[in-house]
Amino acid sequence: MSCAALLLTVVAAIAQTTSGKVLDTHGVPVIGAAVMVPGTTTGVTTDIDGNFELRVAPGTTLEVSCIGYVSKMVTAAANMSIVLEEDAEMLEETVVIGYGSVKKSDLTSAVAKMDSKGIEDRPMARAEQALQALLARVYMTLKGYPFNDSSAKAKAQNYLATVLSNGSSYFAPTIQDWKDQWMPGWQNISNKYQIFAIQHADTGHGNQMTFVSGTMIKNLTIVHDGYHSGSEMNPVYPEGTLRYEYVSNDDPRVLGWNFLDGYDAYNDVPVYSNRKGTFNYDGKSIESYVLSINAKWCPTIQKREECGNTWDDSALGVSTGSYNKWPLNFPILRYEDMMLLQAELYAEDGQTAQAMELVNRIRKRAGIPERTAANAAEAMKYVKLERQLELYLEGVTWFDMVRYGTWMETTLDKLSKYQAQGWTNISTGNVKAGRYLLPIPMQETNAAPGLYTQNPDW
Repeated sequence: MSCAALLLTVVAAIAQTTSGKVLDTHGVPVIGAAVMVPGTTTGVTTDIDGNFELRVAPGTTLEVSCIGYVSKMVTAAANMSIVLEEDAEMLEETVVIGYGSVKKSDLTSAVAKMDSKGIEDRPMARAEQALQALLARVYMTLKGYPFNDSSAKAKAQNYLATVLSNGSSYFAPTIQDWKDQWMPGWQNISNKYQIFAIQHADTGHGNQMTFVSGTMIKNLTIVHDGYHSGSEMNPVYPEGTLRYEYVSNDDPRVLGWNFLDGYDAYNDVPVYSNRKGTFNYDGKSIESYVLSINAKWCPTIQKREECGNTWDDSALGVSTGSYNKWPLNFPILRYEDMMLLQAELYAEDGQTAQAMELVNRIRKRAGIPERTAANAAEAMKYVKLERQLELYLEGVTWFDMVRYGTWMETTLDKLSKYQAQGWTNISTGNVKAGRYLLPIPMQETNAAPGLYTQNPDW
């Protein structure tokens, strides 16, 4: 054997590719786990599917670790399957925060001013639950348009099964609990029933999640002291079919909560009178309000009184003009979202009864009539409709329409209806195939010329 061949043989023996997958005890991939050679900087982290590859000599000892799990020593080999067990003690003593993790003892002073009962009643959200829910939605997106990834369905199913089996405490048991979750502050349950939420507060231009310009008028006001005369709330254009579904079933998720249909005059604010229009739905001509007001994110006095919410407006500095700084929990991931994604998969696989069981669990909580589907296609129709009703104004519907591949058809249909009603400033010319994506902001492209390729059709 030549010296060169011998050298290659030795090198190959010294460093070979070790590959494998890191899972938890439920068989769910562990993302971001460190696979390291102890005492060195040689190592990698697992990818979105828990996979890793590392070039080390066969038989090398590797340490596999991840926050929330017990570290494990393994021997390097090909096609490894490594199972990490949860570290219950560590999870009890560690709190994951926005920029890392800290010990609970280090947070004592930070929470000292909070009501102790509120803390006891508010369970710590598990970071991996939020991550699993997010990945479930990611894979449902990859499964649909425009990716149409045939391998994504099984992965979505895996994550959904884990979230639904371990996260049932995130399902608000009553409609009053469901209403409470939209209220600000720690006095009630706040985002106890949201897998992951962001608390949004504005610093000077009104809380933009409410579509409110300034303080709401007297009967709907955020503040109690009457310091501000208020200004008109901006109307939205609710889809007629959704309004019909809500109102015809006397759905408690809507009137006074998702929508307000008008308000009386107050000081310099004129009366807001809604107007009605007609549309066809299921072969019937339906009359409905067309310019209602989005109120899902507005903790009005009436809502707070119903929920027994005692948020102190004076803490927001209303007398100094800071009345628009009240906090708001905006849900990013909810258990009902996961339930209805699972229901989609059931309907797609012809499991009509299982799909409708999940839909009707949500409807039963609201106290509205349960549905019966004659076949899988009808079950899918009801699942998609319930996603719109339950997740209204939570930023989900558009992405649903994209992955269903119906966004363009639906948008054109909506604009055509406006045109038919005499709206001369409505054009369908801006609806193009690539515009399910937003454009990359000009300031981003200018900051790094040549780095970005603008999204199609912009």
